[in-house]
Amino acid sequence: ELVRKAVVGWVEEQMNGLETDNPTVAFALRTLQKWAQDGPEPFARAFVENPPTWEDLEPLLSPLLEPFPPPLTGVRDPIELAGPDSRFVRVAGVKVHYTQALPKEGLRPGSPALVLLHGFNGCTFSWRHVMQPLADAVGGRVIAFDRPPFGLSERPGTWSDGKNPYSASYAVNLTTDLTRALGLGRYVLVGHSAGAPIAAAACGQSDRCKGLVLVAPAVSLPKNSDLPKNSEGTPNNRDDKKDSNKNAAASEQSPEEEERQWPMPADNFGQILRIAYTSAIIRVPGVGISYVRKFTERQAEDLRKNGVTYPVPYDESPITVAQGYLKPLESRNWDLGILEHYKALISEGGLLSPGPDRESLPKNVLVIQGDEDPTVPAWVAQAYAEAQGGASNGIVYDEFEGVGHLPMEQDPKRFVEAVARHCDLLR
Repeated sequence: ELVRKAVVGWVEEQMNGLETDNPTVAFALRTLQKWAQDGPEPFARAFVENPPTWEDLEPLLSPLLEPFPPPLTGVRDPIELAGPDSRFVRVAGVKVHYTQALPKEGLRPGSPALVLLHGFNGCTFSWRHVMQPLADAVGGRVIAFDRPPFGLSERPGTWSDGKNPYSASYAVNLTTDLTRALGLGRYVLVGHSAGAPIAAAACGQSDRCKGLVLVAPAVSLPKNSDLPKNSEGTPNNRDDKKDSNKNAAASEQSPEEEERQWPMPADNFGQILRIAYTSAIIRVPGVGISYVRKFTERQAEDLRKNGVTYPVPYDESPITVAQGYLKPLESRNWDLGILEHYKALISEGGLLSPGPDRESLPKNVLVIQGDEDPTVPAWVAQAYAEAQGGASNGIVYDEFEGVGHLPMEQDPKRFVEAVARHCDLLR
């Protein structure tokens, strides 16, 4: 025990002397520090009790045996895949695919335009149920666009001046440039999941951005100790409107739960290994592209067979929705685009980057979150909203009961009503 304490003390001293602006490196340092404190037992026990299966390992290992795969077959130019509502405009050197909706009764004076940013693996298809209703409810132009490498936007194989079209920083600039290219005056940005921090950063670039809606925002949190406290002084996972059983469960949180972080717990050995392995393998020439194809095609095959796993509204079927999301895989260079996007995520810190602070956000911000979100837990969105000052500071948190990661798909009517109320504040 004395030896362990001495080692932990030395590690903490070294960690405290290190500074980094890279979120990925910072996360690695925090994880090493936790491992030094806890020792190897929890990780060894987790590995023994839940050993990986070949099904888990195959997509990770097979690319090493099949490097430099042949060119993709059966792919086409995105323009050939475009639907009747598709439009294209060249912005910042990339041909961007977008769709738009106009109010049936005409544009209302003073109404802002809405620009919708999808999340990871999303596209304009994600907004199909809310575009026209939003245009009619708000009275302004509604635009959804695909940011590379998703949807039907161009996936360039080369670029100049270090402007990687697959990076988050490029996506931020692309968003602002698109609003100029389409001649938008006052507008509100609506970002879903990984698109939320991009929307927030882009909103800070222009005085024309008057409002911001963050939907299931994928923002990194080091721990959840900033959650609102209940009467017992412990963090809640839901607001006071939820039933007493949920609040009782929240009041029983252990110190370990109060220290949890997102998107990757420091004690989740499997996720940590996957991130480390992926970070390394995608940079190996020939192997990285093979890895992307194997991993993506495995997910695609499951979607083709079983459809999406969340409840879908109206008369859609899970298979039909899955087909809508899989359509971009028919586009030329989809594998190259995803590979370069992964590389950019790793180099920029990806989802380990913290969300924007209050000073960089507009006066009015709406955070929409599903209470059953399996991807971005509700406590993440709530903690982020509270950390920025909450309702008293112009940050409104609206949690949809019985909804998962896609509120605009799973409860379109309530989504439109919430966004329309937000836009009313801007008149």
